Amino acid sequence: MSNMSSFTGSMQDSYSSYSGRSSGGLSSGENESLSPSPSTCSLGKTGNKYTRKGANGKTLLVTPWCPQGISKNDLTLDLEVQALASMLQLTNEESSRRHLVRSTVQDALKSVWPGATVKVYGSFAYGLSLPGSSVDLLVEGLGSGLDDIEHALERLGEAGLNVVNWIKNPDAGYAKLVDRQSDITANVSFVRGTSTARKSVSQVRTLLARFPEAKTVFAVARLVLKQANCGDATKGGLSSYALLIMVLTSCYMCPTPEDSVALLTHFFRFYGDATTALFVEDPLNAENNLAEGCVRWPQIRSIFKNSLLSLEKWLSGKGGGYRGRSPLSSVLSYDCLWANNRPGEVQYLELPVKQ
Repeated sequence: MSNMSSFTGSMQDSYSSYSGRSSGGLSSGENESLSPSPSTCSLGKTGNKYTRKGANGKTLLVTPWCPQGISKNDLTLDLEVQALASMLQLTNEESSRRHLVRSTVQDALKSVWPGATVKVYGSFAYGLSLPGSSVDLLVEGLGSGLDDIEHALERLGEAGLNVVNWIKNPDAGYAKLVDRQSDITANVSFVRGTSTARKSVSQVRTLLARFPEAKTVFAVARLVLKQANCGDATKGGLSSYALLIMVLTSCYMCPTPEDSVALLTHFFRFYGDATTALFVEDPLNAENNLAEGCVRWPQIRSIFKNSLLSLEKWLSGKGGGYRGRSPLSSVLSYDCLWANNRPGEVQYLELPVKQ
């Protein structure tokens, strides 16, 4: 299915098939942690490392997504989710480094496969890449085929890319590379002809434009899984692409998908209440379960359920008694999210000034 109507129709069918398995109705091995910032964490003057005093003497809550500090009276879950999404956007430097890796791979392979093209797909192509995540690359049009892949890997090494591992099959191959200069990991897939991997890019971009809050919900859910070591499909977790399709499916079910809090709680509730095996239908292949091999689904389901309970406690007004805590920090750990070592200028959300 390559057109927009069939793509969205398949997603709605996927919801129907999954809702029958429930009670009520993203590149799999990425390293997505950000650098800790001990200096930022030590701002507290009240005995709590996540608070500081404002100019008027009032205590301000400090989080990785609101490092400038904010009064607890001004803090809402909606504001936090938007602030987190803003902070996680790649800086211009981070984006440029990933494009440079793609260009380096393209140039290195020209001498082996002159007609080959190297394209970006996955989270970076959708505009959903996390600051520490890898970049997924697709090499098509190999001409002579994969017999020359070892020669190609030599050329990549000469171009400044370390080959961590590689696999070759009759019609496809895979290599994990690390750029020695930027330390960015590239997951490179090789195919003889053309691949369907790029077909979803334009459709997903269109859906994200239709449901802009899907980006923020995806970011929160992805980090929740990452901190629980459940975001790596090669280790029995859930791939980022499967998670994205689950979030987009929720957009069709949620009565108010334009509301980030409503969409987030709907997502956690629907999948947290699931009672049987997870089936995430591939929009391009109805017979392909994107969650196949996700042996950690019972754990993931429990994580989603507990996340919902934590957020609902804050939304009901019962969670404000935790000193130095915020609604979003009830489901996310601070420690891996401080961003002071990232290259380029991080975009922080402008906060209300009532302090």
